Amino acid sequence: MALTKARTPSRRGDVDFFVQEVPMATGVTIYAGGIVDKNAAGFYKAAATNATDTAQGVALQTKTNSGANGALFIEIAYGVWNMRNSTAGDVIAAKDIGVTVFVVDDETVALTSNSSARHAAGEVWDVRPDGSVDVHFKP
Repeated sequence: MALTKARTPSRRGDVDFFVQEVPMATGVTIYAGGIVDKNAAGFYKAAATNATDTAQGVALQTKTNSGANGALFIEIAYGVWNMRNSTAGDVIAAKDIGVTVFVVDDETVALTSNSSARHAAGEVWDVRPDGSVDVHFKP
């Protein structure tokens, strides 16, 4: 389920940890702890299921841009971040460590692209005992 407020996902060490300020798309709210996508125009928004955006990293702040594209910037971080696991046939298991997973929403990743309806999020770094997934978001 897409975020409606900030969350605090855990980060796994300093693997490729890198922070960057990026321009936000118009009319979007991005919540701290959520996956951030870059759209085709080069502006950033909360991740959602689609085939055209590119997952970039995790938001470090909560911001709403009600101005033009690029009117506000938001800090995002790359590295290994803990996300929610999908359900049913898209559940990610320990055997999937190292495979590419796909964006369901700004806090959930899935094992499949759902027939190319979803874009890649990153690679599975680990699956925790509670079923959540550590995902490696690369710059």
